Amino acid sequence: MAARKPIVGGNWKCNPASVAETKKLAAAWKEKAFDKSKVDVIVCPIALHLPLIKPDLEALGMEVSTQNVSATGMGAFTGEWNVDPLQTYLSLPPPIFFNNIIMAARKPIVGGNWKCNPATVAETQKLATAWKEKAFDKSKVDVVICPTALHLPLIKPELEALGMEVSTQNVSATGMGAFTGEWNVDHLKDMAIGWTLIGHSERRTKYGETDEVTAAKMAMCQKAGIKVIFCIGELLEEREGGKTDEVNQRQLNAVLPAISNWDDIVIAYEPVWAIGTGKVATPEQAQDTHAAIRAFLKSAVSAEVADKVRIQYGGSVS
Repeated sequence: MAARKPIVGGNWKCNPASVAETKKLAAAWKEKAFDKSKVDVIVCPIALHLPLIKPDLEALGMEVSTQNVSATGMGAFTGEWNVDPLQTYLSLPPPIFFNNIIMAARKPIVGGNWKCNPATVAETQKLATAWKEKAFDKSKVDVVICPTALHLPLIKPELEALGMEVSTQNVSATGMGAFTGEWNVDHLKDMAIGWTLIGHSERRTKYGETDEVTAAKMAMCQKAGIKVIFCIGELLEEREGGKTDEVNQRQLNAVLPAISNWDDIVIAYEPVWAIGTGKVATPEQAQDTHAAIRAFLKSAVSAEVADKVRIQYGGSVS
């Protein structure tokens, strides 16, 4: 019988904190040559770092692995990535990162959450190319795009060249350490990613994210200066039961103690019943709910915060 080929795996978990540190590790391994015909060496970086360090590791004869993969296909699975991006992944050179711009209060904001789409790097670049024909004045509106974590480092320079900003779809409630499949605020700061989603309905309903977890994530982001699109919204049975305001207030109440800088907060009202269901909230329903959110913030925080915080509608529109 043929001998089994040895395999050595290195799971970096939620480490290291910076891209520079991943490069330093790869550089150190250049002195540790091995015969890849005799042993497989597989390294598992965090998803945000993987596209940037992949060429360096492969040049050393190593292979890369994600720390996790979705059990889903393409679609509405915020914070996930599946086998399609893995099958089509390209060894593109690391992008150049730029600093994000702090935006003025009540400036309009448009967000695009790609969820667990598209399947390929090429498709993300095709989207960016199409947007080149759709110029906008970034002094008048913020446009924030949320690709999958694996695609984000590769498409970030192209989106920023168009005046857009990028956001992760999720962020860890932890610091550095043994948290396989996670990335945290230290990674975002190092990679000049100025935004993240917290509390998206798919993270809450499909992956068990509780109000307590969203509060912990919010505290981490506030401390790090990461801007947050905080998602709230009710299920269909809660809407039909007249509990819309109750649900929104509960979800907001959970994070209020963690927020000290409201300039870094956008609230996305996302009625879960109007996301990919064929049902659409009317403009009146959305505006009434936004007004109720502002009224709640006025009483729970201050009139100033209620007036200046940006609230966007995050459900389907067609």
